Order: sequence, then structure tokens, then C-alpha cells
Amino acid sequence: MRRVLLLLLLICILGFNSVVEAKEITLVISVSGERAKFMDEYLAWYKEVNPDIKVTVISGSDDKVLTLLSAGVPPELYRIGFETYAEYAEQGAMADIGPLLARHNFDFSLFFDPLVQAIKYKGVYYGLPSNVNPEIVFWNKQLFSERGIAPPPVHYGNPNWTWQTLRDLSKKLTVDNDGDGTPEQWGAMVVKNFAAQSTFGSAWNAKWMDDWGNTFVGNSPQMVEALRFLADWINQDRTAFEQSGGDPFGSGKAAMLIGSAANRVPNYEAAGLPYGVAPSPTGHIPLLRGAVIRFIKGSDIEAAWDLAYNLVANPYWAARKAIAFGGVPSMRAAFAEYQKLATYVTQDMLTTFIDQVMYGEIYGPSYGPRFTDINNILNKYVSDVVKNVIPPGIAVEQAADEINGLLGRQW
Repeated sequence: MRRVLLLLLLICILGFNSVVEAKEITLVISVSGERAKFMDEYLAWYKEVNPDIKVTVISGSDDKVLTLLSAGVPPELYRIGFETYAEYAEQGAMADIGPLLARHNFDFSLFFDPLVQAIKYKGVYYGLPSNVNPEIVFWNKQLFSERGIAPPPVHYGNPNWTWQTLRDLSKKLTVDNDGDGTPEQWGAMVVKNFAAQSTFGSAWNAKWMDDWGNTFVGNSPQMVEALRFLADWINQDRTAFEQSGGDPFGSGKAAMLIGSAANRVPNYEAAGLPYGVAPSPTGHIPLLRGAVIRFIKGSDIEAAWDLAYNLVANPYWAARKAIAFGGVPSMRAAFAEYQKLATYVTQDMLTTFIDQVMYGEIYGPSYGPRFTDINNILNKYVSDVVKNVIPPGIAVEQAADEINGLLGRQW
């Protein structure tokens, strides 16, 4: 229903032309706490440089954008994750910024390639890459040391750091003193619905979707094997579990945290947890939860260029934004500034973060414009697999039927 409403509203605004002389810019962005503080600082700087431009910041997400569209006053910019990027593109909600990129000589080489690829949907650029939150493996330094286990590698691609390595390590790190099958100390915790994420199965040469989210390919033997590996690890080995609430790793009840992301680092640092970070297992494509600053069709995107560009391409502000919003900068040159500001980030951590971003894949685009529906379906079936309710082979076939039925329906 929301998509239909969005389409109808967009049809009403597509005839709007950019007003070249406009001196007001509206940015929709979800802000509170440190994010709001950062935006206040950034806008104070921006207004000094551009005193003739008024910037209005509206805290919110899709609902706020829909309200503005329905009122006939589309915002110039909207910062949000990539999950609905394809949906907005298909609905005609975003402006083609190819001419802007050419006119301002935008240097794509400044940014990591996975983000550059993600902002281009079917050959058209609609936004600028904001910060990125790379998937990493957290590990407890104290528990590893107590069991005489060497620290994990720093670089992605180490042949001795595989899914089987993590499974074997979890056995060594699990403590079940009374032998009741419920360990006092778990070897590993896997984030909820990890198997529904787009890069799950990549180490087995499997993926869920293809062709911009138009083709379901998750019912392959390779995906069945990947799901069975995870289910057996959790249900037979009993040395790993799927997170259902709270943060057992943060409280020291799990020795490894798998499938989480870099935005947890400040929390663990503040808590004094003896944590370390490691890359994803070799062969597994690191998942990147990225944000994009979208240019909305029917607004004055030319006037908004500098505001958006400096948020992503000014090294200082790009680094500050990454710290405030969680994750790391999308711009290569901002990492030096990021390390200066985030003093808790060691060189080894920085190396791991950069590797993860270099070899990763943005979460969202591969599921196409039906991201939300596809993600919900996959969450349902992989949850049943992990809980040992349904075998992997049956789960992927049922998911295929449901997703193919969804893809066969019109918007």
C-alpha cells in the first residue's frame, strides 16, 4: 500500500522543474543525540561558507518524505540506507545526477568501489555514498588468551580463517560445566536472521537473488548446504546460538560475535570490553550496510550539491559523520582523519575495516525494489531453519514459491 501511495504522489510531482534561483534546501535525515549534534556543527560551518542559502533539516525517514511529496514540496536531499534505493528509483522518486557529477568533475576513485557501484541503479546515478557500516567478527581477547588461542588475522582473505575455522574455535571456547547442553560460556553468537542477508552463502558460491532482485536463485544445492552448515553448528554442535535479544557478547557470555558491524565498536570501547575485530571468513563476501544521500526529483538539486558533497567528500566532515552515525567513511582519504578523531581505532582495526569495505557488498540493491517484502520472507524461512523447525531444502523451495509469487505481481 505504501508503495502504491508513493507512486501516486510521485506522478503528481514529476512535472515540477528545478528552480535555479532557489536559496532554500531541505534535507530529510534521521537525527538525534550525537547525530543531531553533528548536524548542528556541520550546518554552522556550511552557513558560514554559504550565508545566502537556508537549510532546513527535517528529522525522519520515508513517512516524512511522503508527506513532503504529497504537499508538493519535495526535499532536495534524503539520507537513508540503501535498502529502498531501488524502490525509489523504480518509482521515479529520485533525480538523475549524472549531469551534476560530470559538471562538478566528481572523482569516483575517491570512494570505495562497492559504494560507487551501489549508487548506480541500472546505469543511472541518483545519490552520493554516505558512511558505511562493514560487517566484522568481534572476538573476546581475554577468553581467547585464557584458552591459548592465537588472535585472528587482520586482513580479509587469510586461507586459515574460514567458516570451518570459526566453527572449530567455537568448540574450544564453549564452556558447559554441567553438561546440560546450555553452555555457561558460548563459543559464538550469530546475529538474528544472519542467513537472510544478501551475502550469506557466498562462501558456498550461493546467493538469494539475481538480476536486480527480479530472479530468486536461493533454492540452489549450494544455499541448502550453507543453511545446513549454520543449522548444524547451532543445533548439533551447541557451541553457537542465534541472538534473540540483548547482547551476550557485550556481557562476556559469548566469545565471538558473528555478523555484527563496526558501529558497535564505540559501545564496547565505552564498556571496557576486551574486544578485538576480525574480518569475515575467507570466501564470505562482507556485508556492508551503507547510507546514501539521495537527490529527490522535482527539487533544486543544483543548489543542494555542495551541502551533500561536503558531507561525503570533505575528509574532516566525512570522518565526523561516520563517527556520529556509526561505521566508517565511504571516502578513502577520510580514513586518516577518522583515525585521528576516533582515537580508539587502532591500525589493525583500520586495516580490517578497509579490507571489509574493499571486498564487501552493499546490503539492499541485490534484492531490488521489493527489498522489504523479500527480506521479510527470507527472515521467516531462515528463522525456521535455524530453530530446526524445517529442513533447509524445504525452506528454500517454500521461499522460492512465495518470492516468485511476489515477483509475478504488479506494483
